[in-house]
Amino acid sequence: MGTHAAFWVGMAGLLVAPLAIGAMAAVGQALVFELVTRQAGWQIGAVLGAMQGGLMAALVGVAPWMAERMGHRSASLVAFSPIGVPHPVLGLAALLAAGTVFGAVVGAAYGAARHSREAHTHVWWREVHPTPRRFPT
Repeated sequence: MGTHAAFWVGMAGLLVAPLAIGAMAAVGQALVFELVTRQAGWQIGAVLGAMQGGLMAALVGVAPWMAERMGHRSASLVAFSPIGVPHPVLGLAALLAAGTVFGAVVGAAYGAARHSREAHTHVWWREVHPTPRRFPT
């Protein structure tokens, strides 16, 4: 493969990867809306997005250390300034803000949850070590 073709394959990967990650994150948020909170909205989405953005910022913050440990000196030099900003803290804050906005948009666009908040959850509790004590139900 020539250098020109490799460039375009890399550019296509840079365009497709964020879309795939965003789609997986939106599905994860939909599962939380349906199975955990049983409601959706921009506030809950913003909280979930902030957690996602914090995770991404932590991964980007650890990337230079991981690249250096793996022996990729050039990757560790590039990762010192994430997202092309002169101060890495601003890049990490941008990831956190982008995750929060993404989550708020997903939560607002999701609409009403399919499961009602009052629906009974069928959970079977099993004791690992049975005890003679009985707890009030």
